[in-house]
Amino acid sequence: GRTDPNSLMMMVKKAATNKNRDLQIFTTFIGVGLDFNTDLIQEITKVRGSNYFAVHSSADFLQRVHKEFEYIVSPMVFDLKLSLQSEGMGDNSCIEMVYGSNEIDIKNGEIMNINTLFPSPADPDTGDIKGGIVLIKLKESVIDNLSNVIIRCSFEDKFGKKYKNSQQVKLDCDNNGNNNEYYPNTGVRKGILLTRYVLLIKQWIKSMGAGRRLTVNEKYKQIFKHFIKHIENEIVNVKDETLNQEIKILRRLINV
Repeated sequence: GRTDPNSLMMMVKKAATNKNRDLQIFTTFIGVGLDFNTDLIQEITKVRGSNYFAVHSSADFLQRVHKEFEYIVSPMVFDLKLSLQSEGMGDNSCIEMVYGSNEIDIKNGEIMNINTLFPSPADPDTGDIKGGIVLIKLKESVIDNLSNVIIRCSFEDKFGKKYKNSQQVKLDCDNNGNNNEYYPNTGVRKGILLTRYVLLIKQWIKSMGAGRRLTVNEKYKQIFKHFIKHIENEIVNVKDETLNQEIKILRRLINV
């Protein structure tokens, strides 16, 4: 079929935005193998109701199209927006950075902007649902004055009904008078660890310079060794052995 992003996008968009809601058709793409054109699909999935996955084995493919089919083709909500704003301090003055969320406008206090949200399947053995996490880093200069924080949420359900909600919350930044890190749960702790890991790798890649072959100098070998110890400690705290895969990657980089 045609692979030009403009023509394909027009077909997908036209089907998804039919004025008659009962005739709207949403598109889910499943790419097979390493040649899957992710740039093309990422553009297409900006269209309302679209979804995409990449599979690398027959087992992967069967999992998606058989056991998880209803989840990947059934949008829950559209245009989900979440913002965090502080009264009297400007909309964005309390936010320094947001991790785990794309297509956002931090200047307006936006911390989440999802075109289409799909449900996630539960683990057949445990019943747990694997989800994502968004971490918000607040500016240190305003942490002591965050008593009037407002969280705003808006979205449209699959029937076209729109919802808005605003709630005032108090952020408890008291850490018992010490500088030790505090984690409300192991999920947040793991999220912070992985965020630091990604930032470290990005910092190393940036230090190499554009267009240059990636190498690991002695400085970063020592940094990676130190971070491996940190991951090993966190594996015990969050009880997640899958983090060992990050250790394997770092050790491989050290030995390059």
